[in-house]
Amino acid sequence: AYGVLISNAEDLSKAEFYLHEMEKEGIRPNIVIYTSFINMYASIKDLASAEEMILEMEDKGVKPSVVSYNAILKACFATKNIERSLHWMKEMKIRKISPDIYSYNTLINLCVAIDDVERADFVYEKAVKESDIFPYVASDEIHGCDIVIDLHGFSTNTAKAAVKYELKNSAASGRKKRLGIVTGKGKSGKDPIIRGEIIKMLKIRGVCYCLAKNNEGMVIVDIAQ
Repeated sequence: AYGVLISNAEDLSKAEFYLHEMEKEGIRPNIVIYTSFINMYASIKDLASAEEMILEMEDKGVKPSVVSYNAILKACFATKNIERSLHWMKEMKIRKISPDIYSYNTLINLCVAIDDVERADFVYEKAVKESDIFPYVASDEIHGCDIVIDLHGFSTNTAKAAVKYELKNSAASGRKKRLGIVTGKGKSGKDPIIRGEIIKMLKIRGVCYCLAKNNEGMVIVDIAQ
């Protein structure tokens, strides 16, 4: 019952009141309630309270999930605190909780927000090498591509980091490669944000591309030696 009251509370102070009432009655908050509070603190840019909440979870024997940590990363993004964001990503690893694409989207978006695109690219590269992100799909007979990456679920900044990573690696291999980039077509045939941003980036870099035949959501790049 308290979980419903907290989720429907009109403001944070009311939600905190219900939490205190729970504790007075000896009712132990569960992971959903703790994570809800972390998200609420993130929404008002109160990183300190969000961090206190996740530490309280651990003290009371409630193991945070990747969703809980993503809420903390959301608070770090809201306050533009890259140091704490990197700290919590490291804590996830220590606790054997694998960051998901939302975790990396949030961290990479934060890097770009503070004008550290180089760090954003490094974060993506490290995530791929550690298999936290695996964007590759079977490329056999897909428009003659040697490599195909699927950007579904990626933020625009993560998608751009992914394409830059593949361009760099393919160019370094010393042979011509065909890269397929699955971006999705978007609703009502309109150009989706990610596809548009990828095409814009390729144009700026002077990279030739085309849209796959019968699949406008797939961008094809031939990378010359």
